[in-house]
Amino acid sequence: MIGTRPAPRFFSGEKFLHHTASLVCGMVFAYALTALAVPVLSRLYSPEQFGAFGFFMACANMCGILAAFRYEQAIPLPAEDTAAFSLLALCLVILTATCLAVGVGGMALSGICAEVFSKKIVFDHMHYIPVFMFSMGGYNIFTQWAIRKKLFPVIAGGRVMQCGSRSLAQISLYFFSSGIFGLVVGEILGKIAGAFYCFKKSWNVFLTMRSAAHPKRIYSAAVKYRAFPLVNAPTAVIDQMQQEVPVLLFTFFTTPLLTGCYYLAEKVLMLPGMLVGQALAQVYLTRALEKFTAGGLDRDIEKFLTAMIRLALFPFCLSSLFAPDVFAFFLGEAWRMSGEMLTWLAFAFFLKFLFSPLAVVFVATQQLRLAFANSCFSLALRLGGGCLGFALFPQSYAVVALTVAMSAASLYGLHLVCKASVAKRAVIIRRCAPEILCSVAVLLAFHISGGFAVRAAILTCCCIAYSIRAGHLFFRVWKSKTHSDIG
Repeated sequence: MIGTRPAPRFFSGEKFLHHTASLVCGMVFAYALTALAVPVLSRLYSPEQFGAFGFFMACANMCGILAAFRYEQAIPLPAEDTAAFSLLALCLVILTATCLAVGVGGMALSGICAEVFSKKIVFDHMHYIPVFMFSMGGYNIFTQWAIRKKLFPVIAGGRVMQCGSRSLAQISLYFFSSGIFGLVVGEILGKIAGAFYCFKKSWNVFLTMRSAAHPKRIYSAAVKYRAFPLVNAPTAVIDQMQQEVPVLLFTFFTTPLLTGCYYLAEKVLMLPGMLVGQALAQVYLTRALEKFTAGGLDRDIEKFLTAMIRLALFPFCLSSLFAPDVFAFFLGEAWRMSGEMLTWLAFAFFLKFLFSPLAVVFVATQQLRLAFANSCFSLALRLGGGCLGFALFPQSYAVVALTVAMSAASLYGLHLVCKASVAKRAVIIRRCAPEILCSVAVLLAFHISGGFAVRAAILTCCCIAYSIRAGHLFFRVWKSKTHSDIG
């Protein structure tokens, strides 16, 4: 239709919208499976057992991030599929060797670890870390291949398979084991199921490129993309460490009970953000590469952040306000403390939700050293702020200090993303002013106003305004797509 102006929105691109919708729908279904399992798991396993499991996951994730020396992140980059398959073969070789080395080292250090953590937490599942690394590494490798081929429904299906298998295994294994065995093995089985699903969908393609797995080709790929183990790997390790710092701090400074409460709170609130954030990051990597090559990445980042803030700010505020009662009702009264922690931690998780999908900008712009600087500074903020908070203040105020440190780290990361893409922060804030003011009004209404009727009225008005805003956004997307089809 001539003379119709398309919607100036980030989600108006037809291919990007289709790919994002495929991934987000799969991620939402995967989160639904996990969310349905959480009330059952919270009644089967105690907070102390979740604390032990959270500590195991922190250690396993820090080891698993280097399972393939980060070469898997380079799989989407080569122009030819044969070069990408050589990288995939290299990743599998490194993954096998790394897991064997960690297994031998884990058996040698198991006695020392048991002695160090005997006063705080019982950690007798060290021998499962190599198996977890192998399952996690395989899942990441085949997911990166699917990203390269733009098989986004396969990625979504793999995530659904992973979450569904994990939840079913953790619930079933509770009746045949004791302690955290069911949680640990269920997590591993979920990763294996997701990796096998992604591998099965590309099996025929792999058979046609077996010649690309020649040792000389593998060696050439390792040399060409050596920046990933040399530069990206330290960045990834530090980034993973900063993500696991809160659980480690709770483990060292508090009891397993509080560690378990924090771990479940983080899992419940961060899981939807992580699933949607990972979906957006997996799609946005290819888009960022195209925008950076053709120009216009700065405007794209501005639209992306604007859309994310408009859609996510208000729901995160509501989750922080109702978290204690919701946790006590759905998970049991023993988990009310988790909801009380979320009252403060929601803002930090919201900022993390904004930054996580944009971390791929550092890869797209090839500014890996800037990403390394961000990871180092964020780790220092989280570790320093958390240690000071737990050492100098009571546990309730320590959570506030940890929230401030985590929020500052995410804000600094967003600042570097805008710097790398030359995006204008003032434009983003100006566009999102109505949503920010609406969320502030909700917080003030709940924390200052004493009357239930006043708070309910303000909340109702804000919900209506947010619904109209979201509906207007999706209507503009639909209208733009309809006009493009007619044209």
